[in-house]
Amino acid sequence: MDIRQAQQEQKNIMPNVNLTDLYCYSCEKKLANETTFERHLQLIHSIFKSAPPENELKPDIDDPNNYCRACQKTFCSRGSYRTHLRVVHQMTLSSLKSNEQLPDPYNRDYYCSVCKKKYPVVTLYRRHCKEVHFMTLKHPSIVNPNAEINVNDPKLHCAQCERSFCNKVMFKRHLIQIHGIEACITRSYRKANHNNKRK
Repeated sequence: MDIRQAQQEQKNIMPNVNLTDLYCYSCEKKLANETTFERHLQLIHSIFKSAPPENELKPDIDDPNNYCRACQKTFCSRGSYRTHLRVVHQMTLSSLKSNEQLPDPYNRDYYCSVCKKKYPVVTLYRRHCKEVHFMTLKHPSIVNPNAEINVNDPKLHCAQCERSFCNKVMFKRHLIQIHGIEACITRSYRKANHNNKRK
């Protein structure tokens, strides 16, 4: 338990997101502006600005301008709009209209075939796949997920990541951390490796 949690429990005061004085009574801290106040409540207290009551306007999930009419706020991308709908309005969203069609998260051009959009870097493309298409992705270093990994590869090569390692300790660590494989280096591996060194 960190210090902030302990202090908050002692005071037993829940912060109020709708206060205009920008003061967090739980942390006894004044924030500089409304944006930093809201961010503080989200990051420190996991409190989000309240959505409008149920009887008022509800957001349109398919709004082409990413405009939340309930909050009267426009979002810069479809992914951030959908995240807003899930977090603030607690809406359960299905996959996008293209239902069964999903992009290839390993596309080397970072091109989303569903949205017809190209991304400049892999991190933005993978974030798009996760946030917009709700895909669960494996580690970013895995470029060939269908390849079979040989834990006793004499060249210490990971077929899924298309990467070789300089020693067996690093190879074993990679297999555990990235692939969740508790690799046991067998005697046949040691023997093969020993024979290769003699040549």
